[in-house]
Amino acid sequence: MKGSPLLKDVKRWDANGRQITVDDSTLSNPGMDDNGNETIRYNYIDKSGNKAYDVLYMTKPRGESEIKEGEGPNMPSDKPIEEEKFYA
Repeated sequence: MKGSPLLKDVKRWDANGRQITVDDSTLSNPGMDDNGNETIRYNYIDKSGNKAYDVLYMTKPRGESEIKEGEGPNMPSDKPIEEEKFYA
């Protein structure tokens, strides 16, 4: 996009975690996915001439968390509270 100061190429990530460069005028509708990743729609015309879109990510996407609810690292709040001991 040489010559136009209003249009520029930006780097975004696809669902596989690869960085791609797209024209910022083709991007619309920012949002969030189920894993907390910032997403944006990449609008384009496919080979058959129909309008299509892909979801791209603003930063490298995170996958689902492998830690299930109730599991995870031991926290101080997980330890039982000991009774107070009074010495005379």
